[in-house]
Formats: sequence, C-alpha cells, structure tokens
Amino acid sequence: MSKFVQKTERSIELPFGCKDLGDLEEIRNWKPGTPKSRPKIQVDRLAYLEGYLDGLLQSSSGHVLVGISLFQGRSHLHLLPESALPAPVLFASWNGTAQEQAVRTALEEAGLEPATEPVGRWTAKRALKYLLPGDPTFASRLIGQVLRTGYGLEDLTEVTIWNHEPRNA
Repeated sequence: MSKFVQKTERSIELPFGCKDLGDLEEIRNWKPGTPKSRPKIQVDRLAYLEGYLDGLLQSSSGHVLVGISLFQGRSHLHLLPESALPAPVLFASWNGTAQEQAVRTALEEAGLEPATEPVGRWTAKRALKYLLPGDPTFASRLIGQVLRTGYGLEDLTEVTIWNHEPRNA
C-alpha cells in the first residue's frame, strides 16, 4: 500500500466554479470565448517588414505606441493603440548596457527626439522612449533602421509582429 492517498476518478466534490448540481449543465456546455483585445500575430522577415508596418501605422491614425525589443535572440514588434498619445511613440526595450548604448546611438543617428514623461499610460524602466515622425512610411523605415543598427539584426531575421487592436473594435 502506498503512503500517499490514491484518489479515485469519481468524487462527491463539485467541479471548480460550481455552487450546486444545477451549475453542472452550464459548465458542460461551456465554450471558450475569444477576447476582443487579442493581438493579431504575424512573423515576417526584417527585409519585408517596413511595407507591412507602413500599412499598420497608416491605419492607426497616428495614435499608436510601437514597442521593439530583442530578447534571447528573438525580435518583437508591438503596435498598441493609444488615443491619449498626441503622436506615435517608439519604445525601444534593451537588455544590458551594451544593447542600451547601441539602441540609443541608432535612435539618435535616425534623428528621433526623446519623448518626455508621461507617454500615455505606458511606463518602462528598461526602454528608451522616442517620438516617431508623423509620416508612416518614414516612421517604418526608421524603425527598420533601428532594428538593423541598434539590435544588429540582419535582413533575413524573423520579427514577430503583435498588432493589438482597440478593445472597442
């Protein structure tokens, strides 16, 4: 006989979320829902990213936060709608002082101006915040340039694009 109690498959306990036996029917017919704020995820090569990003920035009407990062060899780009932003803002996350310096240099070489606090409701301790130009085509080129020079990405590097849609969409 084992020291541990062997639990049988049948039990008198109700499943989690049930208050009485009447709730069982409701749980049996439960189907998972899809939240409206779920991001659309796409993976693209950096060489082809700028055209796709240009279209996404145009559809955002200029009120968007663009987050870029490279962590454990994976590059990510997030587009987050934010109606409180007066202009598009770039959050460039960094890991380590060498990456911070490389990204900062790339942003300054691109001619972008640092954003002053606060930047909508978004805060990050390990991110550089810069204002993007109003022209989506120019902004998408600058983002591609920062990904190449600041993070050292090659044209064939895969970038995961997280396009977060507004909650009321």
